[in-house]
Amino acid sequence: MALEQPGEDQLPLLLVGACRPVPHREELEGLRRGLPARGALVIPLGPLSAAEVSTLVSGLVGAPAGPALRRRAEEAAGNPL
Repeated sequence: MALEQPGEDQLPLLLVGACRPVPHREELEGLRRGLPARGALVIPLGPLSAAEVSTLVSGLVGAPAGPALRRRAEEAAGNPL
């Protein structure tokens, strides 16, 4: 399938998706494998570092995270949600 360039009545599209590597779903893997052939850019993201998690949590709560909240956030293994 050839990608069409946007015409006067079309706009470019940015579609952002994210998924965890587990549980492994064959449907998602097939979609991911097919995207580059259609001109999409797939960017694998790794987990957030401990410092990034701390910064994110502090920003969300509006104050530095205490030890209990930091431990809880670390249990997410770098997943920002």
